[in-house]
Amino acid sequence: MDQSPKSSKLAYWILLSVNSPTIILFIYFASGVWAPPGQEGLYYSAGDSVAWTLTAFPLLVIATLTNFTMSRSVLVNLFYYKDWRLFLLWLTIVVVWFSVFRYDSGRHFDGSRMTNQESGHDFTIPNTP
Repeated sequence: MDQSPKSSKLAYWILLSVNSPTIILFIYFASGVWAPPGQEGLYYSAGDSVAWTLTAFPLLVIATLTNFTMSRSVLVNLFYYKDWRLFLLWLTIVVVWFSVFRYDSGRHFDGSRMTNQESGHDFTIPNTP
């Protein structure tokens, strides 16, 4: 089985060295497609989705795969060695990632405020007798 001191130190190092820069870089790259304050309800261009997918999404994938892979060491330390510290660090990182992703999602254009008059199209169905 895992040796608690060595594997625990390595797990701390991996979790912190992978997640800290990816969180910062994710916010940096994702902020490039954020809507200005007050304009979140407008429609976005297709380029925003492509830019987010090419820059921010790979960082999210790297961190998710790392955290999923490290969950084995975390759970071994928690249940076998009764060491809560690594589990609390891992849980904190997961909560921070969830919060960062939710904040990023809330800052994008969503198209919720577009009306028929603003779009220039009449989407009403004509009455037919």
